[in-house]
Amino acid sequence: MVVTERLRPGCRVVKSGGELIEGADLLAAMPESDDVVALVDGEATIKRFAREKGYVSLKPASTSDITRASRMPGVVWVAGIAAAGASAWVWAGALDAYFWNDDFVWLYLLHDRPLPEVLLTPIGGSTLVLRNLVFALLDRTAGLDPVPYFASLLLTHALNVVLVARLAWRVTGATMLAGLAALAWGTCPPANR
Repeated sequence: MVVTERLRPGCRVVKSGGELIEGADLLAAMPESDDVVALVDGEATIKRFAREKGYVSLKPASTSDITRASRMPGVVWVAGIAAAGASAWVWAGALDAYFWNDDFVWLYLLHDRPLPEVLLTPIGGSTLVLRNLVFALLDRTAGLDPVPYFASLLLTHALNVVLVARLAWRVTGATMLAGLAALAWGTCPPANR
């Protein structure tokens, strides 16, 4: 059981397991670890025990579960990028495609209407300003060459594959599952094929 005692105004000493711990207002020791959770200057922080002469002080932890959870390990990045590469390879045939269906409508609108009107034109009840802006920029730079349009789609898909790997890793904590989820999502054909 953790007991706190007031030593002097603004300072508490926490007793845990018979050892004095200085510089904390509240302490919760983590089982089988030298890590403790302490309230220092009103902020919760994870610290490590540092055994000094006759007392235990709190030192900043070099890595903590909180910090580790927000940083994706390099091996997960590699798995995500590998899945993105495999996905780009599977879908590389999209670079040989040509405009289809409503693409021609949007190309017509870009040449017939003012840009603000095109940017704010809804699609299926949604106004997709960024999508329309990218389409307009590609029209200005690439004209009727479809390769840049489909290359931007392929790059966007590859980026999303890496994001799926990160999401799967955050949910499961397993690198292998993150890589497999990203690979499956990135290479899976659409339901209408």
